[in-house]
Amino acid sequence: MDDAGAFLDAMVTSQGDSSGINVQNISWDYDKKEVLEREALAEAIQEARAKANEMAKSAGVEIRAVHKIQPAGEHSPGPRPLMAMAEMKMGRDSAAPPTEVASGQIQVRAHVSMEFEIQ
Repeated sequence: MDDAGAFLDAMVTSQGDSSGINVQNISWDYDKKEVLEREALAEAIQEARAKANEMAKSAGVEIRAVHKIQPAGEHSPGPRPLMAMAEMKMGRDSAAPPTEVASGQIQVRAHVSMEFEIQ
């Protein structure tokens, strides 16, 4: 991470304005993300089931079966680099500060929609 900004600066300026290299975004990922997503999904289903049981109890009915389960995902873009090169190309001081790349976070969320059969 410490050298990421310098690497981006070197890549973008290696050929001057004719490099054709333009960095728009950096995204972060985690090699065990799928395991965390499955765990979050299982937890979301358990929570939905518990809430449904509580509502059924309050309504004086019982849940017979799960009729439908539908997962829904969310995408959260990663952090964007602060590009000093944009300032340089706009005719500002050629000794612009180096590009800074902020560390990122990866959020894993699971949302489910469930329909239950009651009696």
